[in-house]
Amino acid sequence: MFPGNNHLLHTSLVKLMVLMFGLSEFAVRLPALLGHVLYLSASWWLLRRYLSRMYLVIGVGVMVMNPYLLDLFSASRGYALALGFLMWSLYFLLLRAEQKPGEGGLSNTGAALFLGVSAVLANAGFLNIFLVLVAVLCVIEIRYLLYLKKKPRKMIAELCVFVILVFAAGMLMAWPIMQQVATLLGTDEHYPGGESLYDDTFSGLSSNLLYGREYLGSQTLVFDMMISAILLLTVTLVVFFMLYRKIAGRGKVMDSGLLVTWVLSTGVVVVWVLMNLIFSVKYPSGRTAVYLVPVFLLMCLLLWKRLCSFRNKAAAASAKTVMMVLFVLLLLHYMACLNFSHYHEWKYDADTKDMIIYVMGQNDEDGPDDRKGIEGGPVQIGVLTPHVPAVNFYRARYDLDYVGEVFRYTGLGRDDDYFYIDCDDTKPVGQFKLELVKKYVVSGSCLYVHEREKTQ
Repeated sequence: MFPGNNHLLHTSLVKLMVLMFGLSEFAVRLPALLGHVLYLSASWWLLRRYLSRMYLVIGVGVMVMNPYLLDLFSASRGYALALGFLMWSLYFLLLRAEQKPGEGGLSNTGAALFLGVSAVLANAGFLNIFLVLVAVLCVIEIRYLLYLKKKPRKMIAELCVFVILVFAAGMLMAWPIMQQVATLLGTDEHYPGGESLYDDTFSGLSSNLLYGREYLGSQTLVFDMMISAILLLTVTLVVFFMLYRKIAGRGKVMDSGLLVTWVLSTGVVVVWVLMNLIFSVKYPSGRTAVYLVPVFLLMCLLLWKRLCSFRNKAAAASAKTVMMVLFVLLLLHYMACLNFSHYHEWKYDADTKDMIIYVMGQNDEDGPDDRKGIEGGPVQIGVLTPHVPAVNFYRARYDLDYVGEVFRYTGLGRDDDYFYIDCDDTKPVGQFKLELVKKYVVSGSCLYVHEREKTQ
């Protein structure tokens, strides 16, 4: 397995599902289904806690109908489980944040920590937001401990329990993650990333969320990022206004949900920058920053509720209308992007199964002793890196012993029997003197054979 795809907890569950139900598309996707159930349930309980009536209905649509997230919940990767655990971790974090000093124990803190650890074990890329989550928990616990300073025994007891919880969470996560990092370094592999926070992280993530739609032509991405920046700026102003009123003694109750989601959304950006400056870690790109999506969407929904509670009725009505328009447009975008056929970002894999079945059909016409490649060995399918995981999966799925395993970065070779490449990549056609066998529309891939090997 490619080390970067070894999402530890997810991989373990996939192996368990295959052991129980056999190797199939359904079995390897069962852990992702579990992640989706966790995400849906956590989103429901979070939204129910903060929103009501119309806000709740729209909020559910905004959180659960995102086509990019739905793609992740349909793929056998660790993102689905990690998102599910993250949302439940956020739920318990907010429960703890809303407890009054001296009220309740550390059960919510423990649940938030260990669900956060589970998210990291399901996908190591979630470590960044987990660090911010731990920092928020530390601030909350320090606040509670200061309240207990007149009760030193209780304060020391709670401090010890909290330190033990954090230490246990760190130890549970540290060894598996260190092992994975060592494997990645040993194979010169790494999680995808880039050098620019704007171009690789923000633009990449926004582009994925647009799902290939260009409503305003080339300016669609710029407009989308501009709206996101305005919303973040608005939340920032509201949060600072709340803090000012609290410090001035004019505000009794803080909006914990809005404050915590804002800290998570901005704090993780600070972590990205620090990791890049101190350790030269690349900025996350595309799906490796996907944890920001549900947190940001929840923050925007809580902002909507907050703006609608303005004492000035005209301002409240204006804010309500603007946010309503934005969320309706977002839901319309979701509907326009409904996709039940393939994973949009990895559409090059949409036809791999059909290609393998075609190769099977061609070789099933021969006897077992005749199923050999042009060099007398296994039938070899020449593919480039993106196609490798799916080709190997279907090779194992259909028990094709006579088809050779494919490897990343091996490239194409003259001894390959079939060539499954992007139709726009015409260089190998002339280099190896290939003839087209089949063209696949969705993935944009083409299957070629050598001119002398073309089957009738």
